[in-house]
Amino acid sequence: MFKHIEEILNEKDFKDYICFLLDVSGFKIEIITEGAGSDGGRDIEATSFEYDTAEQADVCTHWWIELKYRSNSNLGIRDLNDLSSKIIRAANNNIDKFLIITNSKLSIDLITALREISHTYRIPLKIWDLDKIKEITNKEFKFYNIDTTNIEELEIVFKENKIDSIIHFAAYKAVGESVSK
Repeated sequence: MFKHIEEILNEKDFKDYICFLLDVSGFKIEIITEGAGSDGGRDIEATSFEYDTAEQADVCTHWWIELKYRSNSNLGIRDLNDLSSKIIRAANNNIDKFLIITNSKLSIDLITALREISHTYRIPLKIWDLDKIKEITNKEFKFYNIDTTNIEELEIVFKENKIDSIIHFAAYKAVGESVSK
């Protein structure tokens, strides 16, 4: 229920955690594809807006984000075919940047090969491994995957974090559902 990145034990929680991290990092998630590809994993298409100094304006950047959850192993050269085919597909579909996010490490052989492929296909490659995720968050933080209508779970969140107050703007899909008891 309450996890640091190292404590995530399954792909679904990893996806939820990363979607949260992407959201607070300014990404707008467009599509999440689950169970696709040879690894049966999760892929995300997202956009971000980055300031282009030459254009002196925000520019929309389209991302292919490849999630690679590993329960007890690192990414290695055995993952090359899957990742390289996705980088090529992203380049052929006019994706601007390719991001690999994993809760593990990547071997130097794999990083070198992927950088060469991304250079050949002219699609910038970014890698967020476990250390990069910690760097992005700049601290250890907890991710709470709870139903906020569950009072017992919510009380635990408040007790563990010394929260004074909260404003919650989320609602059900219909006004009637949101205001009914």
